[in-house]
Amino acid sequence: MTEYVTGISGITPLSPAISTARNNDLIAYTYYLNNNYEIYTARGSEFIPVETNRDSLNFDAGTLPPLLHFKSKIVDASLYNRPNDPNILPPDSIRDVPYRPRFRLDYISNSVNIGVSTGRTYSNNNMGGSIFMIFSDIVGNNQLYSSLALNGEIYDFGGQTAYINQTKRLKWGASISHIPYRSGNMYLTMDSLKIKDEKYLVTNLMLDYIRMFEDNISLFSFYPISQTRRFEAGASASWYYYRIDRYNYYYDLLGYPIGVKKEKQPAPKGNKYQVFDLAYVQDKSTFGMTAPMTGSRSRLQVEKYFGVVNFYTGLIDYRKYFFTKPVGFAFRAYHNGRYGRDSETQVVYPYFLGYPWLIRGYQDISFYGDMENSPNYHYFNISNLVGSKILVTNFEIRVPFTGPENLALINSKIFFTDVNLFFDGGLAWSKGDKVRLRWEPLDFTERIPVFSAGASLRLNLFGAMIIEPYYAFPFQNKGSEGGVFGFNFLPGW
Repeated sequence: MTEYVTGISGITPLSPAISTARNNDLIAYTYYLNNNYEIYTARGSEFIPVETNRDSLNFDAGTLPPLLHFKSKIVDASLYNRPNDPNILPPDSIRDVPYRPRFRLDYISNSVNIGVSTGRTYSNNNMGGSIFMIFSDIVGNNQLYSSLALNGEIYDFGGQTAYINQTKRLKWGASISHIPYRSGNMYLTMDSLKIKDEKYLVTNLMLDYIRMFEDNISLFSFYPISQTRRFEAGASASWYYYRIDRYNYYYDLLGYPIGVKKEKQPAPKGNKYQVFDLAYVQDKSTFGMTAPMTGSRSRLQVEKYFGVVNFYTGLIDYRKYFFTKPVGFAFRAYHNGRYGRDSETQVVYPYFLGYPWLIRGYQDISFYGDMENSPNYHYFNISNLVGSKILVTNFEIRVPFTGPENLALINSKIFFTDVNLFFDGGLAWSKGDKVRLRWEPLDFTERIPVFSAGASLRLNLFGAMIIEPYYAFPFQNKGSEGGVFGFNFLPGW
């Protein structure tokens, strides 16, 4: 008796050799060739049925292909020579034990350090050091991240810890942090110093250390709808406060140091605010060597700010990718804006359109432009690139240059690069601005779209990071003669 038998078998009984799609007859299967496992896809109609005798089929599991023939097969020999004794493991030695997750150290940064420096000249002490650790249970359902850093004085101590629970479909977590931000100013003035009841005219070099501290508590959650779609939600509360320390370095009129005095200056009043956010995320893209190659990605997000400010933010980010060897095409439409009562407040910084990951070629914006060729040069300046709302569009032609043979023009197993031609455009505006679709503004209140075009080379540095040197021609930045050279340190959008 004969029958039709269709199937794909792996080399072991549990080998994940075949997978079928739910909605069509697409089949994915593994194939072993040249000491490598490769995955292929085909339609069920493409398989050719062969009439066989069911008694002649061998359903025994195969043996793993030997890769190192000169090595002794210790595992195979032990399994072959083991005694066939059913009582080798007494039944009463096996018992059910409830699983109790316990944190264990998974990772610790290799840059653990601490140091102290001091000196007589400036009479100050500085400390520096950092450490980063990850803890989790044995199955990874509970994870704990922690980091500590110190760079400067004791006031510059910062740290953050976060917990993520992935036990169920609804993932959730929490974090708490204390982060200092330090900046400074320097002044040189003439001053008088009293020494033994006598006043002397001295030079005072004043250094102001301005510290802003951020304390934050956050809750966040993720709910996956499918492998490519999910909802995100979160809530956070932040507190900001300040400290200003002034160091007075006194010198005599010949420039010799006399002494130093530290004093605490009045600091501005701090503030606080809370944020609620909700987002829908979709990602059907396939990543290439330095950027996505096929599929699409999108993110729709709304945030609500309370406290010292009261406004909404809206984010729309859509990206589409096509690839037909050897050329790929990528498109992005992006909008981020603040809306509501305090959307124009000075408490928060406006959006800046000139970051190279948005529009390339405007990181060094000219304030004056080309005086000879543009009669309205003085109306286009950096204010044209900032606002409470921005709109960005990007288009790229991506050519995999060096990399795997089935993708790139030049076969390479070490260097993965993409050559890109790009066209960027964008608009920034605030409430009260006059948006005009012109090549140049006619007065200070007009906001016009800006554009740039150029070429870039993205390099994948052994999987550690991706850099993108580029050469852009900013069409509205008249002060930049020719093109502008710059760098991006991010994967392609």
